[in-house]
Amino acid sequence: MERVGRQCPEFSRRLAALLIDLTMLEVALAILRYFTLMGSSYKQATVGKLFLWMAVPNVKGGRMSFNKALLRNVGKYTSPLIVFEIGTPAASWAL
Repeated sequence: MERVGRQCPEFSRRLAALLIDLTMLEVALAILRYFTLMGSSYKQATVGKLFLWMAVPNVKGGRMSFNKALLRNVGKYTSPLIVFEIGTPAASWAL
């Protein structure tokens, strides 16, 4: 079976695509690490929250553990993706 209109890319282009993907993943992980570490630090805030005299306490008003801060941030950034993935097909079915 012949592929119409597309050719298999050469190794250098595939390697460049892999490096771009890995860079994007590393940036996303760095952002997640920043918000998790700052939220679970003794100051309980990111730089922006510190500037505005805000804090991110746990339910009892104390410092969040690293694990709770990690779960909070993972949920904060993945929940819009879940809503978008569910909402898009639902919106298309309504048409």
